[in-house]
Amino acid sequence: MRPLSGGSGFTAAGRRSQTAATLRSPRAVLILVLAACTHSAGTATSPDAGPPDTSPDVAADSAPAPDLAPDLAPDRAPDLAPDLAPDLAPDAAGTLPLAEGFTLHECETSASGTACGTWVWSESRKLFEAEWTQGARAQIMLIENGAQVVLRRFDPSGISSGLSADYTGAAMGERKVGGPVTWSSPAGVGTGTWTATW
Repeated sequence: MRPLSGGSGFTAAGRRSQTAATLRSPRAVLILVLAACTHSAGTATSPDAGPPDTSPDVAADSAPAPDLAPDLAPDRAPDLAPDLAPDLAPDAAGTLPLAEGFTLHECETSASGTACGTWVWSESRKLFEAEWTQGARAQIMLIENGAQVVLRRFDPSGISSGLSADYTGAAMGERKVGGPVTWSSPAGVGTGTWTATW
């Protein structure tokens, strides 16, 4: 039988057989693989690409975060406010305005008469040094100096040695104080009144 096409020496079946044999060759397989890789290159990951960036966005907020922690540190600053209350002397509100040399002009009266004298305050000794016109001398301690005045007298020597007395008084007007007095001596007890001015 003569071939269907002239001069080629191949039939259609022969050409299909030759094509199948060519596709099974190793070189054809390699070419097909490379073509497939080239076709999918648009979606494949580049071998030189680094790993995906999975780290979170840690860009710091430019505004500092508010300090929400309470201020627990104790206030150690000293109290520097001045003390506006004046320091008053113990006897500043007393009836007698005591100071060194403060002098009372005192008279005391009993059934036997009146004796007058001078009492001078000694700030260092905290007592009055007293002397009367008839010659008696005494030291008089101030027991109380408020709305009420209380004084205690001791006569250590002189014509009235051994005498003691208790004077109780209150203000009797401007710069005047007075009240009852009780004397005690080896001869007995007497009572009377006294006044003093300054």
